[in-house]
Amino acid sequence: MEIRYSNENKRYECDLENLPVFSVDGEAKDIENAKALMEALIPNLSEIDSSCRSCAADELLEIKNDSWLEEDEEPLDRQTFADRLELKRAEFDVDGLTLWYDDDDMFWGHSIMVVCSKTGAPDFAEMLG
Repeated sequence: MEIRYSNENKRYECDLENLPVFSVDGEAKDIENAKALMEALIPNLSEIDSSCRSCAADELLEIKNDSWLEEDEEPLDRQTFADRLELKRAEFDVDGLTLWYDDDDMFWGHSIMVVCSKTGAPDFAEMLG
């Protein structure tokens, strides 16, 4: 994994198996701190992703099953919900990490965002867009 600085985007970037990973732009000190967080957490991204999927299921599954089911669609279980999420990008900043997921049309194309602390532990999940 090579983390490189993009002068054009004013941030650090790397690609992991077609997953864009980058630091958000900001003050030089903040960007360097975000890079350090990238270096610390990227080796654990698979485990963080799993925890984030669980967090999203914990916070959004009831909403899906109560309000977003298509006609004749069966309610989803927690594992099916988590498995249908597709990780699209990871953003690092000085406060932690945000993982963005495609919803596989469970919420008609909305994005699902999971915000994590500096340790990679998920804090909360939201449906956006």
